[in-house]
Amino acid sequence: MEEAIVVGFVDVGESDRILRLLSASRGRFSASLRGARSARGRSAGVLEPGTTIRFRAGPGNRDLVRLTSPEIVASPMRPREDLGRAMALAYGLEVASSLAPEGHDGERLAGLLAAWIRLLEADAPPTDSRRVAFEAKALTFAGLRPSLDVCGRCGGAIDGAAATFDLEHGGAAHASCRGGAPVASEELHILGRLLRAPMELAVERPSDVWRLARLIEHHLGRALRTRGVWAAVNDGEAKEVAWSR
Repeated sequence: MEEAIVVGFVDVGESDRILRLLSASRGRFSASLRGARSARGRSAGVLEPGTTIRFRAGPGNRDLVRLTSPEIVASPMRPREDLGRAMALAYGLEVASSLAPEGHDGERLAGLLAAWIRLLEADAPPTDSRRVAFEAKALTFAGLRPSLDVCGRCGGAIDGAAATFDLEHGGAAHASCRGGAPVASEELHILGRLLRAPMELAVERPSDVWRLARLIEHHLGRALRTRGVWAAVNDGEAKEVAWSR
């Protein structure tokens, strides 16, 4: 039996669905589940984003695994009742699944996403500080660790020198190397501490709370759909969260 986290789904035909999943052994992958949309009771929960399932892989093909006998291992409850947690869950699912490799070894990102989901089930609410810590770790586990103490252009130590944050070169750069937007050295130190801190203990808040999100978007070559939802919820403008599919 294998385990995976449901990160999204697509309807196929009248009753089937293709699930988008993230697992330690397979990374990001797609799987078909026949009759999924007619499922009732506990079986219907297999389809909910954020649910961890246990399954057997039936005969399929290289690009589409066929699930047989899926069982729910854990399903987040508090995001169903709280808009802020629902938004944070949707954001975490999009970031982790977008950065994960397809078809092989996603252990660290799958583990990070599982930890994020557990955090959303705890008493402490999701915060910008915890989200930035999650983003820093997601980038690192994807092999895209942001450069925070050396110049991404020349390789020299930042060490208090005037600096910028240069998306093209993965993080900090000397201002004299001419690239990126100005960033204070303390801001880089805060990001470094958030990278190292357990998410549940992250309390420092950088002045620009979307700096690492923009770096993720730069690496992906597209906008994160759920980033606007997070911002809207925090501004009190969002009325509902649309799951990323």
